[in-house]
This record gives sequence, structure tokens and C-alpha cells, in this order.
Amino acid sequence: MNPCIYCGQPADSAEHWIPRSFGAFKGVDQLKDRLCDECNKALGKELDQEVSNTGLTGYKRFELEIQGRHKNPPTNPFLYRVLAKESATTMTMACPYGDYKILAQTYKTDKGDTHAIALRQLVFKMGDDIRVCVPFPPAYDAERLKALFKERGVEGATLESVYLDRDEELENNMDVRRVLTDALGQFSAIAYGGIGDGAVKPVEMAAGISKAYIRAVAKIAFHYYLAMSTEHSGHEFLFQPIRRFIRYGEGDYPSFVSLTSPQFIEQLANGKCPVSMGHFFGVKHVSEHLVAVVQLFVGPNHVPPPSRVLLGLTKKEVAQHLHHISYYDEKDKEGYVGEIETLVG
Repeated sequence: MNPCIYCGQPADSAEHWIPRSFGAFKGVDQLKDRLCDECNKALGKELDQEVSNTGLTGYKRFELEIQGRHKNPPTNPFLYRVLAKESATTMTMACPYGDYKILAQTYKTDKGDTHAIALRQLVFKMGDDIRVCVPFPPAYDAERLKALFKERGVEGATLESVYLDRDEELENNMDVRRVLTDALGQFSAIAYGGIGDGAVKPVEMAAGISKAYIRAVAKIAFHYYLAMSTEHSGHEFLFQPIRRFIRYGEGDYPSFVSLTSPQFIEQLANGKCPVSMGHFFGVKHVSEHLVAVVQLFVGPNHVPPPSRVLLGLTKKEVAQHLHHISYYDEKDKEGYVGEIETLVG
């Protein structure tokens, strides 16, 4: 049995080089004989969760309602990893009831149209003109809310309004009232059950991209190359820096990853868009630099910039690879949500 490319233990695990949370794709084989079970699970927990639940990738996965391995609905990126001074991903919109902005989330209508509505949140009044909006995840109990209030600096502030999901109400919701009372004491606030489709513009979106997210992009790029390469196994010394960065976060990320790089797909560079959502992957060897490029969730009216990953330096000639993974309109009979197409390689 081959050793794990990260720790040297027996490589007894098979890894999905494109995160399984993005769906199961026809023709995409697992990366075998490269990772041990411990490293595979650690990278999935530390990195795949970040790229699947934050930033544009988390947002598009949530919007497209892509289920993972266990068929659970995708995590709402606007309620993911909120126990900090700022959420990992935020969207804001104008409050229809005051001159300030509230937190927002996406909502898909029965017709398939996507709009912005109010996120499940608590709005605190800090003085006369300052409002602080704090996410209110359904799973949070009083203790976690207290910790969140401390992080966001709203301890002692006045709870002014509560925004719940569209199908919730505060008046007869004893669970919500009990959690809020345990966290805040007695309170009096206006409750809203989400804002309808009319209040959708303008919206602003921001994401605090973590180092784990960047490491996840590097992992996808590196493992894509290993899945396609006939020249390298991943154990070679030239990959030592990228391996240490992916597994342990060692090194300065700009030395490995550029999240915004020039377009590498000619049709996209010329302004054309795919007719369906998908992902592009490529590898090229230029001036001894072995470079992989990843472009996730590219589709109609959505063309994010590619991410460039320096895998290593080598004088050995390396074949170029270029692949496209596209989503179907719906799952096929075998459960695949899309398939891979070889463009070059």
C-alpha cells in the first residue's frame, strides 16, 4: 500500500478530489492510494466545509440547493460560522421599516426565481441612530446567543426587532421566546416573519475568506492534477511546500494561491457563458512553473474569476489538462447531478 502524501501513513482512503458536497458527477473517479483515512477526514472537516459553506461557492451551492453525500439540504452560508465578530458571509439590504440596513439571505420562489429576503436575525438599538444586526441561527440556545452577543458587542443593548423565517411567528412560538428570554431577560420587540419578494433591491454581499478556504481551493487544484496526471504521484519533493500548506496551513498563502487570475477558458475570455452551471479545471506547465487553475460555479450570468494555484517547480515536461464539469437540469437515474468532460488532455 502506498504511503499517504501528507503524513506517510498507509494510504487506506479514497478521496473525492472535487468535494462531495458539490454533488456526485458521472465520470469523476475518486483519488485512490494517496491519502490515509485520518488526513482525508481532517481535510474534509477543515477545508471542504469552508469552500462548501462560505463565500461565492457556499452562496451558489445554497442557491442551487445542491445536496451533499448524506442528502442533507445545503447549509445557509449566511448562518454559517457566525460566532465571531463578523459572519463568514453576509448579505445586506435596506430595511423597509427604518433608515438602516438589515441582514439578508436568498429565497427561491415556486417559479424558481431567486430574491433577497430578511435573514433570521435580531436587531439591537445602540443609541439613537445605531442599529446592530446579529444573526439568529435556529439551532442556537441561550448560552450560544450570549456568547454571540458578547462577540458582537451588543450586551446591554435594547432588542428592537426580531426577524424570523417566513413560516415562523413569535407570538405563539414558545421555543423562540424561551431562548430569547433566557439570553436577554424580559424583552419587548417587534417581530417580522421575513420580508416578501418585493423588498429585494439593493443588496450587498461580502465574504471574509479564511485561510482554510484558500487551502481548500489549493487542495482541489492539487488533487485534480493528481487525479489526471500520469507524470506525478504527489509524493515527489517538488510538492512538499503545497502539501504542507494544504495539510497544515504552513506558508504565506499568496506564494501558492491567487484567488483572482486571468481567464484561462477562451470562450469565457471572449464574453461567452455556459448554458448550464458547472466548474472548470486546468493544468499547464509554463517556465518550469506547474500551475493549476480552478473556476467554480460558472454559468449563465455568473462568471467568477479563476483561482490560480502554484503546485511546484519542475523542469520535467508535464502534459496540459483542461476539464469541465457541468450540472444536469436534474439528477439522472443513477443519482449523478452532472458529468465531466475532457477539453484537453
